[in-house]
Amino acid sequence: MVLSKYSTSRHYGGPEEGGWWYSRYEHLETIAYRYTREELESIKEGIELQAISQRDNAERMASLPDIESSDPEGYIPSGFGLDYGEELIIEEVAREYDTTNEPTPHYE
Repeated sequence: MVLSKYSTSRHYGGPEEGGWWYSRYEHLETIAYRYTREELESIKEGIELQAISQRDNAERMASLPDIESSDPEGYIPSGFGLDYGEELIIEEVAREYDTTNEPTPHYE
């Protein structure tokens, strides 16, 4: 089993039944190989908690008055382990969830 990082995005499918959406997953990288599901769950949880902690720290830094930035919203560092729109997925084989080459779903 492997732990992979995917870019996720939501797309509008159409107006049927009040409107519907679908998700696309693009494989970015495989992070861990040859672990048990339990080990991968632990690794995944650690990475997600670290990303949350880094975002919280960045938000605190952005609120400090002595940090100068050309951005009017303040300074928030980028390049964390997980960005908005990214998801960690445990899978049997790398790229198992990649949907970038699949056709757009349609309403039936």
